[in-house]
Amino acid sequence: MEGLNRSHLVDSQLKLSIVIVIALEPVLCFGLAFGGISANRPVLTLTDYAHEGQRSDAPVRQLISVLMCRPNSHPFQERTLYLDQPVKIGRSVARARPAANNAIFDCKVLSRNHALLWYENGKFFLQDTKSSNGTFVNNQRLSKGAEESPPREVCSSDIVQFGVDVMENTRKVTHGCIIATLKLYLADGKEAKASPSTTVVSSVGTVPLEDMYQLKHFIQECLHREQLLENKLATMQSLVSNMVVAVDKAWKALIEEDRLLSKIELLENQLLTCSKNFPEEKVREEVRRLLDEKDSYQAAAKEALKKVVQEKVEAVLKLKDIERALSNSEDECALLRNSCDQNQKDCQDLAQKYKLVQQTVEELTQKLKESEEQQAEAIEHLEQEKAELQACLHEKMDNQHRRSCIDLCNNDELSLNDSNSKAKIDLDHTVDLPALILDGELILKKIEDLPEITTKEVTQFNDEVEKLKQRLETMEEDLHKSHQVVEDLIEQLKNAQMEIELRDGVVRDLVERIRLVKEDLDERTSNDVKSNKVPDDDEVPQSETVNKLNQQLEEMQELLEEARDMKQSSDAKVTQLKNELDTAQFECKKLNDESEVLRGHIQFLEQGGNSCGRRLEEQMLNLVSSSQTLQAQYLQLQTVLQEANNRARQRSEEVERLRRQLLESQQNEKQSRNEAEKMKDTVKSLEEEVASCKQISGKVLQEDNKKNEELQHSQQECKSLQNWISIMEEELKTLKMKHLQLEEENKTLKASNSSKGSKKSSPEPSGENVTSEDESSLDMSEITKQQDFVKVMQLYMSCKQRKAELAKDLDRLKEENKRLENRSTTVPSLAIYICAAVLFVAWLLHNALSSLLLTAGFLFLQGFLFGVIPLMLLVWALILRIQSSLAFFTATFD
Repeated sequence: MEGLNRSHLVDSQLKLSIVIVIALEPVLCFGLAFGGISANRPVLTLTDYAHEGQRSDAPVRQLISVLMCRPNSHPFQERTLYLDQPVKIGRSVARARPAANNAIFDCKVLSRNHALLWYENGKFFLQDTKSSNGTFVNNQRLSKGAEESPPREVCSSDIVQFGVDVMENTRKVTHGCIIATLKLYLADGKEAKASPSTTVVSSVGTVPLEDMYQLKHFIQECLHREQLLENKLATMQSLVSNMVVAVDKAWKALIEEDRLLSKIELLENQLLTCSKNFPEEKVREEVRRLLDEKDSYQAAAKEALKKVVQEKVEAVLKLKDIERALSNSEDECALLRNSCDQNQKDCQDLAQKYKLVQQTVEELTQKLKESEEQQAEAIEHLEQEKAELQACLHEKMDNQHRRSCIDLCNNDELSLNDSNSKAKIDLDHTVDLPALILDGELILKKIEDLPEITTKEVTQFNDEVEKLKQRLETMEEDLHKSHQVVEDLIEQLKNAQMEIELRDGVVRDLVERIRLVKEDLDERTSNDVKSNKVPDDDEVPQSETVNKLNQQLEEMQELLEEARDMKQSSDAKVTQLKNELDTAQFECKKLNDESEVLRGHIQFLEQGGNSCGRRLEEQMLNLVSSSQTLQAQYLQLQTVLQEANNRARQRSEEVERLRRQLLESQQNEKQSRNEAEKMKDTVKSLEEEVASCKQISGKVLQEDNKKNEELQHSQQECKSLQNWISIMEEELKTLKMKHLQLEEENKTLKASNSSKGSKKSSPEPSGENVTSEDESSLDMSEITKQQDFVKVMQLYMSCKQRKAELAKDLDRLKEENKRLENRSTTVPSLAIYICAAVLFVAWLLHNALSSLLLTAGFLFLQGFLFGVIPLMLLVWALILRIQSSLAFFTATFD
């Protein structure tokens, strides 16, 4: 404090002397204002200020130039340049940064090598080195753009400008230039001459520049001292505040220490009472009993969990069986749908063939009509000719009979007459016989013409009959194919019915199993509620497992309901297929009947053709009867055609209905595919969860190892701290003993001093000095002891705080260890469940792809996929489980 007061006195004396000088010398004030005061210049020491009369005896041995910033300049720090060598003025770059002793400026207007400043032959020179924006001295440019200027002499107090103000168009920002007043000092410390434009002439008188320069440095030194003193005061105030806070904390720590010591004493008393009331053997027995109970509870909980896990696995297997049955039923439904599509296609083909047959029948009926009309016309024509011929024959026979009678008469007469009459009779006979011959020939020609016409018609009829036979054969082949298709459909229906019965049995078994599982769960939950032996820590996971099983049972019930719905839909589809088969069979029977009728007609036509070749009259009769029958058949065919049209309409309606059903089935298939994709996504997510669980388990093991190491380290630190605390306590005890001894010695000394003072009424000065020295020595020793005691107490408090922090860290680490143990136990269980799911999927794929792989010959691939990989997954899950159990046992042992 005394040093601070002295520095304050010196500073006040300096300030008073400066004020007196300024009051006495107004010109000095003008010089100070003109020269400017800066805190960055070199500061003189106190010895220089004390030897003020001798300030001209120590001249400066360096050439100095000072660049002082002007108000209209780009801001920069005042620069002091030593001109032993030419000084470069330029822009800052990576290698050259701005500093107080160089002429490098952080200004964008300057060039890198802008100008040079040097001293030569008692003069100061400035040169522009090809700068882009130019160099100015008293507003006069040294050279043109990008040209090197000749050296220009510079005087003190000149105004120097480097560059020009530039405005950036993009940002509309102006970049300022460097404008400074140049101060030049010679080697002897005197300022160089000023230029005529900057010199100031005063009528009062002048002050030496050396005095002004030294006063300026004194003022800077005073300001610097003020700043130092202010900083010291601030640090002292902060130290005082920190000391006050530390004292408060120390008192609080002492109070808390007393409280803790009292608590420790109470706890020690309680421990003594407990140790007396409860000996170690009883405590050990109770601990053993509690450990045994804990083991029994853990065993019971593990058994219950094993049972629950087994039941869950069984439920999962049942679910997988149900899913497999559903997939099989979906496959069967797809096959039945395909068969339905094929049957529909066959029905469409049959309908087309039926239409073709109808067209052929219509053509045949038209041809029959035409042939009947031709036959009727031919029969009428023949009957007319026959009647004409019979009339002619009857007339000629009569004529001949008459002529024969006449001839007999004439012969009798001619026998009597002469030869002349004979000749006349001969001439008459010659005249009649050729006429008769001509008539007979005409009759024979007509008779011969008639069979020729009938033979042509018979050949045409036979050709048509052969064509009909061929068509009948094709129809019979089509009917045979339709019979085979119907038989295949019947077999498929039988197979579908058998599969539906099997599904019904499977669904019933599943329902019974689910009912049994529910009853077992209800019994177990009731038993668990009745028996409250298991602790709370084990009841929570059992309740969670029960809830999980209930959820799984609900999911299984939903799957069963979906399976039942699918079964009902499949039953409805089967009934529809049966109805369609019945209709197809009925149509096939009708087609058979129609084919038999056509066969009868063909046979009848064949018989009619054969009989027509033999006998014309019988053929005519048969043709008449066949025409009648054909008319009747035509009427029947018209009725059949109407019925076929009605059936075709019904079939078209059924086809539309089946198309709707197909669309619905396709939608169901899409839904099933989407569900399968969702299942695949879930499997992928489960695999990703397995990988993440692996990573988490690795991280957890690493964290466990780190935390175990930290625990060991903290335990070691605790042990070392406990040892150190015990040592410090022993030291405290020794110090207390020494303190008591010193107090006793002090009391004895005071008693001896008081007794000596009572014996001697006039004490000697030497004795007083001795006692005072003893008392001072005792006071110093007590102060040192008290300081040591305070230090020891502070160390003790810091140790206690450290101990409390370590205890908190231990508790936190134990909680984290428990949490990590729980996580390590959950991760392997998840891994086991996921491995089981993967094995089940592999088993399903094995059942689905085994036939394909066997047919393809990939036995090695089959063994690798469905044998090696599942076993590796199982081994991995078991290793995780064993690792977690070992970690758990090691943690419990620690």
